[in-house]
Amino acid sequence: MITIIRDARGEIRYFVLASKEAGYIISLHKGRILSHYHFGAAFTPCAAGPVPLAPPQGFGVAEERGDTSYSLHRLAQEYPWGLGGDFRSPAFAAETPRGAPCMELAYRRHRITRSWPDLDGLPLPDPESGEEVETLELDLEDPVTGLSVTLLYTPFPTGGAFLRAARFSNGGTEPLIIRRALSFSLDLPLRGPGLEVLATEGGWARERVLERRPLGRGRLEFGSRRGVSGHGGSPALLLAEAGSGEDSGEVIGATLLYSGDWIMAVERAEDETVRFQGGLHPELFAWHLLPGETFASPAALLAHSTVGLGGISEVFHRAARRLMPASWRDRERPVLLNSWEACYFDYDEKRLLELARGAKELGAELFVLDDGWFGRRDNDCSSLGDWRANPRKIPGGLGTLADKVRALGLGFGLWIEPEAVSPDSDLFRTHPDWALALPGREPAEGRNQFILDLSRPEVAAFIENAVRSVLAEAKPDYVKWDMNRPFSRSGGVSMQGELRHRYLLALYGILRRITRDHPETLFEGCAGGGGRMDFGMIPFFPQFWASDNTDAAFRASIQHASSLLFPPAALGAHISASPNHQTGRHASLASRALCAFGGSLGLELDPERMSKEDQRKTREFVERYKARRALIQFGKQRRLLSPYEGGDAAFASVAQDRSRAFAVWLRLRALPNPAPVALRIPGLEDRAVYRVSTQDIGGFQPFEATGSELSSRGILFAPPLGEDPAAASFDIERLSA
Repeated sequence: MITIIRDARGEIRYFVLASKEAGYIISLHKGRILSHYHFGAAFTPCAAGPVPLAPPQGFGVAEERGDTSYSLHRLAQEYPWGLGGDFRSPAFAAETPRGAPCMELAYRRHRITRSWPDLDGLPLPDPESGEEVETLELDLEDPVTGLSVTLLYTPFPTGGAFLRAARFSNGGTEPLIIRRALSFSLDLPLRGPGLEVLATEGGWARERVLERRPLGRGRLEFGSRRGVSGHGGSPALLLAEAGSGEDSGEVIGATLLYSGDWIMAVERAEDETVRFQGGLHPELFAWHLLPGETFASPAALLAHSTVGLGGISEVFHRAARRLMPASWRDRERPVLLNSWEACYFDYDEKRLLELARGAKELGAELFVLDDGWFGRRDNDCSSLGDWRANPRKIPGGLGTLADKVRALGLGFGLWIEPEAVSPDSDLFRTHPDWALALPGREPAEGRNQFILDLSRPEVAAFIENAVRSVLAEAKPDYVKWDMNRPFSRSGGVSMQGELRHRYLLALYGILRRITRDHPETLFEGCAGGGGRMDFGMIPFFPQFWASDNTDAAFRASIQHASSLLFPPAALGAHISASPNHQTGRHASLASRALCAFGGSLGLELDPERMSKEDQRKTREFVERYKARRALIQFGKQRRLLSPYEGGDAAFASVAQDRSRAFAVWLRLRALPNPAPVALRIPGLEDRAVYRVSTQDIGGFQPFEATGSELSSRGILFAPPLGEDPAAASFDIERLSA
């Protein structure tokens, strides 16, 4: 809901936005400066509220001659500009070709529309879901250059969050160059004893290493200049009250609906105020805006919680599900077996069908053919771009193979990497100029491949047609869309500053059209694992491959950090072989399986290389997962123990009606003489009685306890010995209210 509050003279004082658990309030200072008033718990401000106190500090600057009541450096702003008296980082920067800056933006008008904003093809929620939404549009103008910026605010219908974006328009007579176009800027007071910053860093096969640190003075930046959002983390940042836990403390978070270069920054000024910003990374960006043209920033999702990290994760999880394609928003994900680690490139049709039969025996519902099925692809050095089945490996073509797999009672899935081309390919020999490169220079090779330049319409059309041809032949139930290298030698000079963003706009258009035409196909996003796992891809990919690393000891950490943003249904998690193919680590089957229960379950192994006993146990784990699948994928996920704070990890899924829960505990490092474990389960009904049982710990006696007892005292058990890592799961069923 959006409300405008005016003073006794009829002048606008506040724009008030409400989204169930949260409120966002903007004040209008001196009739022309948009000032940030509040983001947090919802309330309605008084029409005769106080004027913002923002006098210039010593050695500061007053903005108007004869008026020393405020300075922009002290004023909380909604979309700050540079080169004035505000010495913090601006939200935008633009100039004429002659170098004259676009500077002071003054409020001119507003509108309230009953629709999602128009962002020129960038990702947004599907407008056809039927719920009512409102968008506040605030127009700011620079009278000298003719630049106008429209700030866009939409309360998110799932609650606790708001979409923010900015749209630039050139109303002048000469071109403008936009060099900085952030999606949001928040000026906040330093709350309570201080703030802590939560972000993730990392790399391939060690994605999302969670970092938590106090916010000191100065500026702290996170981001990606790789052309993709990156293995280190999604474009997101959390600010939490010092000492906030899973169930306590105020937390503010932001993530971008974008999949390319991004920046998130937080800046603590000398007066203890905090500026929190995010959007397109400005270093390799420059957009030429001709008279009459517009440019939109990606949307940012701002979230708020007063009940800790668990609370803000719930806000993000609800929003993520709303962003998913409607056909997969509430649909259980199938259990699949992927061929990659079972045979890599070494297979023929007979081998694939043997693997599919083994998958069926283990309880899988879908067989996925990974890399190696096309061109002359016997290793990773050739054939990307030649999307025709290799007749030596698949003599009847993809359609015939898919029919044979379906005859076994399985769905059929397929891997594809359509954004890349191999130097050794028919496509590159025919169109060497289609590879992404700086003008006059050779393209940069990475992982034996080049990136195709999607900013060129003919290249984008080829990719879309190639994918459509494959889908028409194979009619897959699942598609794993991969992208395996960062950008290089692209962007950063002249019109090249537009290239990376134009690439994303073209990719989003391809994905939007293809996924809408194939609503029953489950598309999983992958970029060398979790290299492009973000809210910009969720409208097309309702599931992600979070990492190529399937080692349970690592995966527990990756999934823990990923769960801050993404619900379990969005995370592909596989039971892999032991020793692990990435780390060589030997691990118990229970730990590999139960760790994978933290997401959408799959198998990454060769059934024929397993012992009969391991086949039997794996089949049992798959059936256990299926029996709890709806609860795991769509319940409220709670993080119980952090692998970053000790040797154990634990998580639980609590049913939306709190009638049942399922909890998993993992001991990632064996300990001598281990002490008993107390696993506390929050989120149940306090007075209801629950029965607790397990299939994983010998001698454990099922017992009954109230919800408040399980939250306070927890499940006490002796950890199983003789397994490394060790693991156990618990079923919690309500008996009475």
